[in-house]
Amino acid sequence: MQSFSTVRRVLAALAVTLVAGTMFSQSAQAAAPTKIRDKTFSIGCQVEDGGTRTQFAVGRSELAGTDAHFQVHTDGFFQLGGEGVSDWTDSTVRASVEISDADGKRAGTAYLSATYRVSSVGDRELNRFKDGNIRVVEDHTVSQLAVTDVVLMVNDKQVPGVTCEGNAVDGYLFFTAPSSYVVRGNFLVAENCATENMSDLFFQGSIDAMAVNFDYADSADASAFSQELDLSGGSWTGEFTYTNGDGPVGQVDASVSAVPNGSIIHDWVEKSGVFTARWAMTPYLLTVTADGPVSAASGTCQVYDIDETIHVKTGKLAG
Repeated sequence: MQSFSTVRRVLAALAVTLVAGTMFSQSAQAAAPTKIRDKTFSIGCQVEDGGTRTQFAVGRSELAGTDAHFQVHTDGFFQLGGEGVSDWTDSTVRASVEISDADGKRAGTAYLSATYRVSSVGDRELNRFKDGNIRVVEDHTVSQLAVTDVVLMVNDKQVPGVTCEGNAVDGYLFFTAPSSYVVRGNFLVAENCATENMSDLFFQGSIDAMAVNFDYADSADASAFSQELDLSGGSWTGEFTYTNGDGPVGQVDASVSAVPNGSIIHDWVEKSGVFTARWAMTPYLLTVTADGPVSAASGTCQVYDIDETIHVKTGKLAG
């Protein structure tokens, strides 16, 4: 099952795409909200024999139809695979897939059949969020499937020891369609960095949710990175994670400070009758210090915390 953050990204992208497709050919007025309902069933089967893993997955959607996917990997390397469709009834599923080897040569047929039934009370998952000014609701119920009478065959030879699991998902996606799409985001831009024993100094996020990482100049494959830092109060003191070529190996004392050093700069990055992008840039003098495996490292940069607002008048995008 996907995490909420993954679901959010997928749904947000889908909502924006569908809103755009719905509204680009309309006048500059809000369209009616959209509600998309679907019911899906999915079953995944696999068996491991030494370093070889064989997998066969089938799915059914009231909106998208059916699918089937077969793969064999040995020690992580692809050996066989193929895709196709599946045939479903209210209690059975079967699929036959033509397969090819790693060189793309025809390698026979894989077959799966099984019976299934809903085996649990459904768990409801309700997510409400906004992507810009688009309101999105994702509401579905997930039930587990009991899968029995499984037969998996590859080139008419039955594969033993197969285990399967599956679920049924029933729900809907709802999103609004405003006449203009407005979204805001933050990011950091750094310049004029002066460093000591530090290379590839990099900042990500925003001033109140920042991540720092850099390489040590005096040690091969040595680097350090921070947890998420909130510098809205001006400074932070704690520990960075130190890594070498084999991965994280410990913690090093570190500090980061952000001192405002100028007025907020307002700038129209792009402006037209359809699209506008506006930046509000807050300048900081940002200093990073950290102990190191050989010697300490430090860097000071001019950093701009940029608050970007994008406004698309979707009703004017018609040709």
